[in-house]
Amino acid sequence: ANEGLNFNPENTKLYETKAWACINLNKPECAKENFAKSLQYNKNDEKLKYGLALSLIKMKKYKEAEKILDYISNTEDPELKLKIADAYIILNKSYKAERILKQ
Repeated sequence: ANEGLNFNPENTKLYETKAWACINLNKPECAKENFAKSLQYNKNDEKLKYGLALSLIKMKKYKEAEKILDYISNTEDPELKLKIADAYIILNKSYKAERILKQ
């Protein structure tokens, strides 16, 4: 993904791909950086915001992550709702997980 970013730094799909690769490699700082870059061009993308929150959880920045999850918790995407609920459980916020699943 890095070669493509050097060639076309505005290709946000490459930033997203690199961010998810960083998550899978347990490199949350790298993931956070690349989700943030992609969000500069796709400010309303809920999946990117979820990825950023997941990165923050892995970095133990729980309050920051929770704020992002709260912001996207009204999503209409049922798959994303499940992922957000899982993230809330990691944060010991089971009441928020329960609330999102009842929506």
